[in-house]
Amino acid sequence: MSDTIREYLSLPSSTRVDSPTQAHQWLDTLLAGGLPVLGSVSDSIRTKLATAVLTDIGAASGTREGDLLLNARSNVKWNSAIRLSALKLLKELSRLPGGSTPMAKPESLRILLQQIDFPRQRVRRSPPTSVKRHKHRISTASSSSTTSSFSASSAAHTFSSIAKSLRRAVSRRGSHRSERRGSKDKDMPSSDSSSEEYGAAADPDWPITDMALRCLNNALFLNEDARLPFSSDEIGGGHAAVALLSQPQDTPADILFLGARLLFFSTLFESPFNKTAVTTLDVVRIEAACVDALVQATLGKAANKNAASCVLIASGSAAQFSTALSDLLKAHFNICLYYPRIVNAEAKEGGSTQAAASAEPAGADQAISGEGFDAKLLDMLSPLVSVITALPLSSPVPLTPPATHAIAALLNYPAAEVKKEILADRATGSSTFPTLTAPISPSSTPALQSAPLYLSRLITFVDLMLARYFSAPLPVSDGRRVPEDVDARSIKQKATANAIELEDTLEPLLLLLRKTAAEDDDLRSILRTILLPNDLDRSLALDRRLDVLGRLIRLMSSVTLPRTARASGELLLALCNGEAKQMTDTIGYGPCAGFLMNTGLASALPTGSAAQANGNGRAVDPITGEYEPTDTERAMDEMSRMTEEEKEAEAERLFVLFDRMNRTGVIQARHPMEAAHDSGRFEEISAKAEAEERERQEREDEETEREVERDMAAHRRRKEEARKLATPDTA
Repeated sequence: MSDTIREYLSLPSSTRVDSPTQAHQWLDTLLAGGLPVLGSVSDSIRTKLATAVLTDIGAASGTREGDLLLNARSNVKWNSAIRLSALKLLKELSRLPGGSTPMAKPESLRILLQQIDFPRQRVRRSPPTSVKRHKHRISTASSSSTTSSFSASSAAHTFSSIAKSLRRAVSRRGSHRSERRGSKDKDMPSSDSSSEEYGAAADPDWPITDMALRCLNNALFLNEDARLPFSSDEIGGGHAAVALLSQPQDTPADILFLGARLLFFSTLFESPFNKTAVTTLDVVRIEAACVDALVQATLGKAANKNAASCVLIASGSAAQFSTALSDLLKAHFNICLYYPRIVNAEAKEGGSTQAAASAEPAGADQAISGEGFDAKLLDMLSPLVSVITALPLSSPVPLTPPATHAIAALLNYPAAEVKKEILADRATGSSTFPTLTAPISPSSTPALQSAPLYLSRLITFVDLMLARYFSAPLPVSDGRRVPEDVDARSIKQKATANAIELEDTLEPLLLLLRKTAAEDDDLRSILRTILLPNDLDRSLALDRRLDVLGRLIRLMSSVTLPRTARASGELLLALCNGEAKQMTDTIGYGPCAGFLMNTGLASALPTGSAAQANGNGRAVDPITGEYEPTDTERAMDEMSRMTEEEKEAEAERLFVLFDRMNRTGVIQARHPMEAAHDSGRFEEISAKAEAEERERQEREDEETEREVERDMAAHRRRKEEARKLATPDTA
């Protein structure tokens, strides 16, 4: 294998390019060895090999004719099979040290972008005059520069033509709602361009495009410094990513996934491309069309595994659609987060009039405290809601991507806009009625079923996730169940077995519900009638209930899940109109004390106004939130009613609370055994030390026995001598 690499590198690039058959043999030989063989050579050799292959494929791929979206090439010296082998080798090299670094260079990124084909669409056949002049300059240059990849100026011009084509496509497309109705004339030239000649692009070479995209994604994943240049106008990687998403129905699922991943890398952090993508390429509307197409493809594939009504549906499985959706939603989250920041920063600095005007809608509705929002992002709201409401629940884990990514993106949208969307689509909900794993009250289930599907689905996510990971243990001896310990080790073990990080999954979901309740009175009323209704059965303290409400209340005291504990408390506080006193009146001061102390609201003592919450006249204990005991109940000893399991659970809960108070510095409470150990009055003995101590004691006992035997023998001798002396001599 090293001989093949040496032979390949020994020849100049022009010779390898002009010898396609020999080059193909070398490439196939290197591919046959795979990662083990490529990994056996040094990093410097892999760097040289990757650089050589990149140079060769850039020269052998020829030049792109006219607009890149035409997929037209000239002067191609390697056929598709050879180029595919070269890209496969580059993909393997990109996964090894020394192999990905050459691919992260700007010129290498341009070479890889040259290999990408785009979905078929109608584009202007004749390039503009400026392009003709540019092609004339290229034709008069030397042959080596002709076969090389784009120069910086050429790349900038070529990808600006992509932007123009995308703007034409988007302007003809109309709203994404009309796209979902299947308008067939959306790709026709606009009336103001009827004099131009349009033609369909050549069929894309998807295998080569797939491999080139994988090389690019590997290079950007392993080389963070290459991401910002990649998305710039000089290289145009962000433009290419948007172009790949422009025709989702005619694009394979894996290409959409790889294009979405490139868009994710292009929009990371406050990249200037975020503004270009939104204002110039209309990326939000293109993303919306992609999400709609992927959701419909998922539903179509679920209904018929052999469905093949379009390229997208025929090319992938439900898992592939889900992966593409996840990366697309992650890219949109970047845009939601960074685009308003860029626009607002430009407005504050006295930037362009357009930037200032674009920042105005953010003033009325803030998505998240401290964050802005822009009306240009609203085209994506309906598809985001459809991800939550239309896709079936996953199993066995109820909440997984892409739903988790949709929830994260929805955190950036004002509740007022979400309310308009979910109420407008209320009639198009599911035909099945949602239910809770355990009813909270007689009115909670009907309220859940009559709520907008969006809200009922979010509550279902919470209920199923908490029931799966925080379910109560098996019944105790008398058939009753005791509440689970929210900090039990088994909870995280079960989540780890499902590859789930509970904090990352539950916190955004609870924060989205909290945001919905805090920002809109009508939506808060709906959520409260489901999660915290007035007809609660208070014969048991609310924090001991075995339903979603009880688990949310117990989560507030979690030590091992601090972010989820805070989010759970914020949700319950929002359901109580953001008033801490109302929260303690409704739930009881005891379960809320830890959360209120951490948020600086510990002085919000209950007022007793909830004493007749359900109208039956029974007083409610302001500390526990349950009914005050009757005379008959007071006659019963509290401890005698508890089983041994309940006593152990209560003792464990107290230990956790004492530990938490120790950590927060509220009080200093220590375990007596620990205090004795630290004071020196108690020493913990390991098994080995105990065995050594036992052996020492046995040796001491044996030595003591021998000493006693010696003393007894000496005593007998002295006694015998005394007896002899006392006996008279009769001789």
